[in-house]
Amino acid sequence: MKLMKLNKEGGIDRYPYTLRMLKNDNPDVSLPKNPSDETLAALGAVRVESVPRPDGDVVTEGQPELVDGVWRQTWASRPFTQAELNAQYQASIPRAVTKRQAKEALIRNGLYQAALDALEGIVDPTEKAIAQNYWSESQEFQRANPVLTQMATAIGMTDADLDDLFLQASKL
Repeated sequence: MKLMKLNKEGGIDRYPYTLRMLKNDNPDVSLPKNPSDETLAALGAVRVESVPRPDGDVVTEGQPELVDGVWRQTWASRPFTQAELNAQYQASIPRAVTKRQAKEALIRNGLYQAALDALEGIVDPTEKAIAQNYWSESQEFQRANPVLTQMATAIGMTDADLDDLFLQASKL
């Protein structure tokens, strides 16, 4: 049962309003579990008729409206904004481990090869070969897919987001 407390002018004072709130506001009144409309009115409350929730990306409940003498629940519905879609995309990108983040940062800043060269004789040659292959594949994939770059830009992805996608795809 949806309730609403009315103000002295008959407008909305508090919504949503529960039976527990009504009892707390009227401690000297004994109320049944399902009070009549007359009992509610005497205590400054009314029932609010439920309305089915509409479809939509973002749906929020509004303030009830008085329609033909009956207070009815209202809803507002809208599609996601581009910023909300971008935020969802960002949240869906798996977060990398520290080692991968460092590698990608070096690639983005053009320092990866220099870092590999600096580690000559320190890093296991097999590891270095794997890292060099990883770097060259990601660069080739990015150069071979200019349409993906245009599409990503159109939906508001940053260069860092796109780099992340290219690096993930190159490992498939």
